[in-house]
Amino acid sequence: MKQFFITLVVASLATIGYGQTAIGVKGNDPFLTFNVFANVKSGGNYNVEYFPELILPNVGVFANVRFASHFAFQPELMYKQEAISFQRENENLERGDRHFIRFNSIEMPMLLHIQGNNPFRGFGQIGVGPKFLMRATYSERQKSARTDISRYFNSTQLVFHLGGGVMWETRKWIFMADGRFSGSISDISSDSYNPYLDFKDATSVYLSFSVGVGYKIR
Repeated sequence: MKQFFITLVVASLATIGYGQTAIGVKGNDPFLTFNVFANVKSGGNYNVEYFPELILPNVGVFANVRFASHFAFQPELMYKQEAISFQRENENLERGDRHFIRFNSIEMPMLLHIQGNNPFRGFGQIGVGPKFLMRATYSERQKSARTDISRYFNSTQLVFHLGGGVMWETRKWIFMADGRFSGSISDISSDSYNPYLDFKDATSVYLSFSVGVGYKIR
């Protein structure tokens, strides 16, 4: 898988040298970001209830390379936070009293844009990309001290992306707003032992709304 990721990154960097290219920054609205995990199991001999989380940052930089009238390539380098809160079954805790596991990652979506020709236009996007885990932590409560549990998770994952949005293009700038579905397509963890939750068969779904601005360098 590492060779695949390296090839993907090299091809992305090479593509930036062709076509109309804009470099920019983008970020999500944390209040319009939704993260849920599926197929998570208890790490002990008891049942658990787990919950989706909101208010998660996803920010970074992008390049938009238009190589044909209706197509563009957009590689991104993004900081991403994911989270899951959980409790024992029927424990009925307030959100702030639940247990939390958080994931901080660097993500590199490689996206194909299919778009119109007008200065103000819609676009669809689809692609894959690697996600590199920086740190995974556990906390007894939402705001209590965090324990590093990164060793229980795979350091690299492959993620699928699908979405769409609108773009406004001027002579020197592009402005974008888009919604995106992202889902893990490789294992989050290869280790069935975890003292808190078992992620061996788990998948992650991330829904976000982002805005971005880019400056045309060619």
